Amino acid sequence: TSSLQRTEQTAAYIPHPELDEVELEAPTNSMEELIVWKQMRHRVYRNLDEIYAGTYDGMTEEEIAAADKRFGEDRKVDKLATRYPHGESYLDLITRLEPIIHELLSYTEPLLIVSHQATLRVLRTYLLRDRSRQREKCPSSDIPQHTIMKITWDGWNFE
Repeated sequence: TSSLQRTEQTAAYIPHPELDEVELEAPTNSMEELIVWKQMRHRVYRNLDEIYAGTYDGMTEEEIAAADKRFGEDRKVDKLATRYPHGESYLDLITRLEPIIHELLSYTEPLLIVSHQATLRVLRTYLLRDRSRQREKCPSSDIPQHTIMKITWDGWNFE
């Protein structure tokens, strides 16, 4: 999850079943030691936090447009590169997510990511490698709220 409260609250409902060594596919060590494996272990990554809106943090798009018409217009023209005052742009977010994307690719077990719309837009665009969509279209990708999306990786491709 991200380190923000909304994702922590959502993740609190995810069960974390424990498996003992007998239930594991390949037992490790000797049977004398009982090894407990906790599934879906909760990890917090600040890199998964929502795009930081700086001065406009906590405001809706409509409130921002009303407070600063020029910024609202600039963001409509180039949402990818327009940086919030004292905040981030989508390009900044892409840079922030790059290390965690490389880490995610190293995992072999299933992952559940609880995060925010902008972050999920970038992750989904990268993972699906949709070459028909230009990078500039990433900020306009549809990420429905309150929805679980499954992305499957076979070691070479994502579906």
